[in-house]
Amino acid sequence: MNAIRYGSQSFSPEIGRMLIRAGVSPHISGFAMLGTAVRLTLEGGGGHKITGDLYPEVAKLFGTTPYSVERNIRTAIARAWSLGALKNFYDGIGMYADHRPSNAACIAQLAYAYANGMVDEQKKAQ
Repeated sequence: MNAIRYGSQSFSPEIGRMLIRAGVSPHISGFAMLGTAVRLTLEGGGGHKITGDLYPEVAKLFGTTPYSVERNIRTAIARAWSLGALKNFYDGIGMYADHRPSNAACIAQLAYAYANGMVDEQKKAQ
């Protein structure tokens, strides 16, 4: 697997491209943390409790606190939403969103879209 690497952490280029299409800027730390959260969700079958399991796991991998992970992911999602890119991404994969999703909802929706090939379908439609 070719992987995008951030320090000791990595996720697939496809997850990275999906985040970019969703409007998440690769230069902010929330990009890598969100990509890692999506990867861990996919690997764990979605059985993570976000604040009790997922944030601490991501924080450990990045050498930071769960609070910082939550804040960085929230900022990444908020920026993508304010640009309209995240809403357009959701529209492109057939998901309804009339307001900015929570961190947990966004992570779950991105993982679901990736796991079900919805991102590839959106790419073909463009």
